[in-house]
Amino acid sequence: MKKPIAKFFNNQHGAAFVEFALVLPILLILVGGIVEFGFLYYNKQVLTNASREGVRAGIVYEFDENGNRETADISQIAQDYANDRIFPFNQNHQVSVTAPNQAELATLAYPDEITVTVEHSHTFFLSSLLNVFNRLSGTPDTFGPTISISGTTVMRME
Repeated sequence: MKKPIAKFFNNQHGAAFVEFALVLPILLILVGGIVEFGFLYYNKQVLTNASREGVRAGIVYEFDENGNRETADISQIAQDYANDRIFPFNQNHQVSVTAPNQAELATLAYPDEITVTVEHSHTFFLSSLLNVFNRLSGTPDTFGPTISISGTTVMRME
């Protein structure tokens, strides 16, 4: 005959729940890291594509009806592309573009190269969600790091 105290310790009811409770924080951190990396990688690709769009607009000769060469506003094209697509959507983003201005662009010809760099300060998405609690309490956003990401493209004039 077993003693009552030994019977209590041999009871396995609820052991799976306790194990799940111990593993759940680790699992959530792992899934959150995967989501954050996906957002960061997506934004990096958007910045690279924005630099490609800007430099492509700059290297192609466009002529007006009088045969004069027109120059595109590379910075505006790249900035519009990035602002429309960078995550999270429908928010104001600080995207900076380093590119030749229209006066410099007018002096370039084949085989000169144009370099466009688009930069963005990426705030981690999950830390932005946690800042909701700070906003509700009236304190400023203080939680979470940011990282600077950029995309650069170099193309030769056509």
